[in-house]
Amino acid sequence: MDATRRDFEQEMGRELGSLYWVLWNDWANALLRYKELSHLFNEEELGPLNRIGGTFLWDVQQVFVDDLILRICRMTDKPSVGDENRRKENASIAQFLNIEKLPDHCSPARLRDSIKDARKAAKFAQRVRNRRIAHRDLLSAKLASVEPRVSTLLPKMKRALDTIHAVLSAVNPGLGNDVLYGYRMQAFVSHISQVVRSVCLIDSLLGPHGKVGDEIEMARSFLAKMGGDPRDMMAIMELREAARWFPSKGGEGVT
Repeated sequence: MDATRRDFEQEMGRELGSLYWVLWNDWANALLRYKELSHLFNEEELGPLNRIGGTFLWDVQQVFVDDLILRICRMTDKPSVGDENRRKENASIAQFLNIEKLPDHCSPARLRDSIKDARKAAKFAQRVRNRRIAHRDLLSAKLASVEPRVSTLLPKMKRALDTIHAVLSAVNPGLGNDVLYGYRMQAFVSHISQVVRSVCLIDSLLGPHGKVGDEIEMARSFLAKMGGDPRDMMAIMELREAARWFPSKGGEGVT
């Protein structure tokens, strides 16, 4: 058994402790996903992967957005779903209200209000889930409505996660409202940022977009200055194609 889960169960009792462990893990992982999304795909702060662009990375961004939307929805869902004969219990914060014995410091009224606030803050996520992820809203599809930008969703996501944290804090007042990156994730974000800066620098050194022949000559000149082989056509074409993605020069690339 996970040591943290065992500690929660010993401190809170098996029923409450196991539920708290599940929701604490869900919240912590959702907060990490929020940090990844914010650092890698925030248009407002020009996250490193926004600077590259491209359809593939837009798809990756949508996977991150949808995943966090679903995490928020699950944590703030109803305590159970289904009819009376097939009712299924959900691992959501509302499930705390079904615990018979709460800690002495946990006020049922405060807990109920905190859960209400969290469900209210998560309404935006439920709308996104219902209109685009779980279902395909016909009206939105016909109107070809534009998806909200990540920079618009991030404050709403953080507000929802903060209110979920308030619920967990009502049960366990010692819970801090932050989760640190693991070393590997921190290294990955740093490496991505360094790679993007490096390639933007290469793009700027290649010079402004021009005719195909001009770009090839610029790539040859750049390779020679960097000690590379100016006759390496594979490297030249890769430089030309990479430069077309980056916005440092403005305008559209040559086709």
